[in-house]
Amino acid sequence: MFFFKLDSSHTPSPDYFDKIWPLLEQALQAILNGTNSPTNEEQLYRHINHLCTQSTNEINSSPPSLLYENLKKVLHDHIKTLLPPLLG
Repeated sequence: MFFFKLDSSHTPSPDYFDKIWPLLEQALQAILNGTNSPTNEEQLYRHINHLCTQSTNEINSSPPSLLYENLKKVLHDHIKTLLPPLLG
C-alpha cells in the first residue's frame, strides 16, 4: 500500500493517474466483492477528488475521463460475472 500526500498547491505528475489507478481499482474490487479495502475511505476520496479536479485541455485523456472509463469497465466486467448465475 502506498500513499501520496495531496494538497492544493501540489501539481500532480503526468503519470499520477497511472500510479493511482491500481490502488483505486483494488479498492473498488474489494467493495464489489464485499471485502474490506486495504486503503481507507478518506485516502480514496482524496485521490478521486484530486483526479476529478485536475484541469487539462485534453478531454479524452483528462484524469476525470480516464477515471470514468476505467470505472465503467470495472463495473461492466463485474456485472458480466454476475449475469450467468442469475440467468441460468
